[in-house]
Amino acid sequence: MLTSWQIAVQGLEKKSAFLSSVSTLCPLVSTADSDQLTSVCKRVDTLLRTRYSLPAYWKAGAQLYETCSSQQLSSDQLAIVRDCIKSAAGFLAQHGGAADGPEPQGQPAGRDSFMSHEGQQEQRASQPQATDTQYSDAGIVLGAEEAPRPAHMPATTLDEDHRILQHIQAALAGAGSGAPDDIEEQLISMVQLMSEELAPTRRPVPPMSKKVFASLPRKILEKQDVLCNNTSCPVCVEAFVVGDEVLSLPCKGLHVFHPACLTPWVNKTNTCPVCREELLTDDIHYEAQKELDKEAAIERAGVLNAAVGGEFMYI
Repeated sequence: MLTSWQIAVQGLEKKSAFLSSVSTLCPLVSTADSDQLTSVCKRVDTLLRTRYSLPAYWKAGAQLYETCSSQQLSSDQLAIVRDCIKSAAGFLAQHGGAADGPEPQGQPAGRDSFMSHEGQQEQRASQPQATDTQYSDAGIVLGAEEAPRPAHMPATTLDEDHRILQHIQAALAGAGSGAPDDIEEQLISMVQLMSEELAPTRRPVPPMSKKVFASLPRKILEKQDVLCNNTSCPVCVEAFVVGDEVLSLPCKGLHVFHPACLTPWVNKTNTCPVCREELLTDDIHYEAQKELDKEAAIERAGVLNAAVGGEFMYI
């Protein structure tokens, strides 16, 4: 049977359970051994850098780090925890230390917005009221007073979302009594066009994390390695020979390289030279923006799917 500590650690992997899991772990810190403490701090730090970008999550992580740092740890373990504390402090200082509340659970924010306006539409349907178009409800989303920009979200991200909503509104308002297939084609074409238009605005990719690079597995090739794999370094295209030292990247393909070939590459970018899979960087803001971009893409896809499926369209 899993212990309370193990259950809470598993809960860290779910965004909806992260805050409650951290709250559960803090009182249990005194009962855990030093290896468990450093392991959970490293995992929380990785999750915050790559998946959970809201300041509320970082504040919870900082509280857990501080609690762990007060326990009996070796000098190396304490250094790991202090690095996590420094990372959280830097992020919170950059974002004013404001602990925004956790995101609403369930449907994405965009879908909730449309749901609320659907309810308003049904309520107004019972009252005689002239409307300019049968899609005038779409104007409620865009015509409302603009909410203050969250400190953690760049203005460009909000501007992009606003522009996409404007295009969706225009597509719906101009559809009239057109066939659903025509509306679907318009929406899909619009989203593809917007994606191409916004792609060049992304900031340059930072280099690979120095900590991750230093921890990459190294191996001296033996005869059976060369015979079984019969591969060459993807960068210099020279065949591997017995005695070569190689580095393995943690991408899905587990691609291997000569260290001298890989080092200049990862000093400029954070992607695998073969499959272009992105790896972790030391740029906290870049990692946070990646998470925001991912969530925004999911939200836009949800809005598009709802509109295409007719779930929130009043035809």
